[in-house]
Amino acid sequence: MQPHPEHPPRGLPTLAVQGEIASGENDGCVASHPSVSLDPSESQFRDLANAMPHMVWMSDAHGQGSFANQKLLEVLGNESLAQWENTIHPEDRPESLRRYVHAMSSGETYRVEHRLFDQRSGQYVWYLAQATPARNARGEIVSWYGTATEINDLKKVENDLRHERDRFSAIAAASPGVIFTFREADGCHSLVYAAPTFERLFGIEPEKLLHQGEQVVQYIHEEDLPRVYLKSRQMLESGQESVIQFRVRHPRSGIVWIECHAAPRRCDDGSVLWHGVFTDITQRKRLETQVMQATKLEAIGRLAGGIAHDFNNLLTAIISACDLATMPAQTADTLATSIATIRTASQRAAGLTKQLLAFSRQQEITLQELDLNQVIQESETILRRLSGPGVQIKLSLEPNIPSIMADATQLVQILINLVLNARDALPQGGLIEIATSIHPIEPALPSDSSAQRSSTHSAPSEPAAVQLKIIDNGLGLPEAIQPRVF
Repeated sequence: MQPHPEHPPRGLPTLAVQGEIASGENDGCVASHPSVSLDPSESQFRDLANAMPHMVWMSDAHGQGSFANQKLLEVLGNESLAQWENTIHPEDRPESLRRYVHAMSSGETYRVEHRLFDQRSGQYVWYLAQATPARNARGEIVSWYGTATEINDLKKVENDLRHERDRFSAIAAASPGVIFTFREADGCHSLVYAAPTFERLFGIEPEKLLHQGEQVVQYIHEEDLPRVYLKSRQMLESGQESVIQFRVRHPRSGIVWIECHAAPRRCDDGSVLWHGVFTDITQRKRLETQVMQATKLEAIGRLAGGIAHDFNNLLTAIISACDLATMPAQTADTLATSIATIRTASQRAAGLTKQLLAFSRQQEITLQELDLNQVIQESETILRRLSGPGVQIKLSLEPNIPSIMADATQLVQILINLVLNARDALPQGGLIEIATSIHPIEPALPSDSSAQRSSTHSAPSEPAAVQLKIIDNGLGLPEAIQPRVF
């Protein structure tokens, strides 16, 4: 039966100042008796108990107190010893007395945290109270030994930690990203912490990953998984924070793009803690695709306008030559000139068609020997039109460069892509330089036998490659993007 907090049950001990006991049945008053003589072992025990920074007490098998050390007397005060249960904070008293009565009746260890009124400071202080029964050879309880240790500072730390945890949880819940901590040890992964929004992002309950964190790998897109693994190993070797983007297969939402900012930290036990943030960038990826498509359509529109202008000029030349050739009394030389004009205009029109096919990537690949300088010069017109107003194109072509084996259409496409990228770095206009040069290639070190053979023959010409450079004086890559270049 649980005692009323204001009226303790019969039998609760009342402690005397000198270690003597007055029963709780005797009007609840503290007896004040002169000191009694103690044998040496009891005297040593009392001296030891009084020297301890904890409250120490003893009672018989029924809970009738037989000893209280000086610390307990100082904290509770002489007047409060007769009704020590009233020194317990009212909010803590019911549970403390319930556990005390249960311990007395069951013989189990008594342990409770409660606040006691400290007579010295006039304030409630947190204590951890514990009592253990002592038994005889027959297993019967003959006495109880109890202590009470001040834990006020510990409770303050616990309270501060609880407030910090609640504040962190509120921040994590309100964050647009998912804060997480993974632990990696002996090839196994476990989810140490994840913000409540983790399930919404991945479609996985975080509890399922507490001991099997590697299950999250099953949701990463199979095409991105090798890159994610390689990047994580590189981050682990460098110990630096890095960023990686990958796709996951959400059970309900389909493909979701995720950007992960994470940093590894090695622990003393050899495990690795990964702290980071997952961010849903699916919408951003869609916008990037739309912007890219709009940019491509803009480039196509600009190109179509330029091509239409050039075709109109070519058709004007062809029609004029045809009109001249059909006029009466034309000499053979005049007729030949008109036909040559028509042929030249037609060849230029065919070149424009090839450039259009290159831009749309619809022409089959055909490797052939090409002069890179010539390809650049023939593509200059379309490159200038694609670069737009405010952007100048400068050709710095080294003469007499070796021929290369390439597909002309693909080579023009490469030029177009590089020039478009350079143009994007020049929002206020600027200069794009297209340069070619001869780049020597260091030959592999010959073996001893080959070296002996080469000494008896003339040395071959030094191998070389043709180098193409597209240089702009634009803004360059932002520092945040540079680590992603590989």
